[in-house]
Amino acid sequence: MIPDPSAPNAPVRRKPLLAVLLAPLFMALIAVSVINVALTAIGESLEADSGGLQWVISGYALAFGMLLVPAGRAGDATGRRRMFIIGVGVFTIGSLLSGIAGSVETLNIARILQGLGSGLLNPQTVALIQQHFRGQDRARAFALLATTVAVATAVGPVIGGLLIQILGPDQGWRWMFLMNVPIGAIAIAGAFKFIPDDKARGKARPDLDPIGSLLLCIAILGVMLPFLERGTSALVWLSFPAGIAVLGLWWWWEQRYKRAGRPPMVDTAIFSNKAFRNGILIVSVYFLGATSVWIIVPL
Repeated sequence: MIPDPSAPNAPVRRKPLLAVLLAPLFMALIAVSVINVALTAIGESLEADSGGLQWVISGYALAFGMLLVPAGRAGDATGRRRMFIIGVGVFTIGSLLSGIAGSVETLNIARILQGLGSGLLNPQTVALIQQHFRGQDRARAFALLATTVAVATAVGPVIGGLLIQILGPDQGWRWMFLMNVPIGAIAIAGAFKFIPDDKARGKARPDLDPIGSLLLCIAILGVMLPFLERGTSALVWLSFPAGIAVLGLWWWWEQRYKRAGRPPMVDTAIFSNKAFRNGILIVSVYFLGATSVWIIVPL
């Protein structure tokens, strides 16, 4: 996803717009950090083993990671407000289904749905801030976004623990998901009111690069699957080199797409920028360690 800073800056009410953008982001981040304190309660309530419980966390992360880049492209091509609303809607439905799940299998499917919604709305949040805020307003907006990320990560376990303490193990973990439903509904209504409509930019048929999107999703799945399955068999580990190979194929496709005069999903030329490469490396190493805590500690 490449935000369009040159897009027309239609008059907007920036404070409510920012609130509408950050509230769903806060929900999506809490959906990761809140769950670690609930795994024991979920396991007892749904009679789930550690393998099923691991997917309560990992399924969300996998769906989020697979959709993040294609969703950014879809927002650029078809309208960021539209994709934001769809993302919040999908996340909210996933939250509702998670809260009423009667089995760990149903919960895992609902969590994947949550992850898809989060993957849809996250890139739109960043792009819409970039599009509608300028100068110091933009700096403050991104500072609030960073604060939202930090606070959501910190308070998630606290909220989860309080819900289990107050409502009991069986109902407490359910309300970790159900609390998102009214917030999601309000955010959707606010999006219609405060986010300017930005329909597809001048093309009757937006260029979504579907092959590039599919290749990237397959590559991410292949690389992540052995770690999600905890490397239980040699066969599972075969997906890792297969994922790397598909990633190389995706790289070739994106370059071919650009040479054909069509906008690629990711302009691979950006990786020639040393500062960008180093930044990606640092962020990757950080999140490899930081996000592992949510899986390793509860289990």
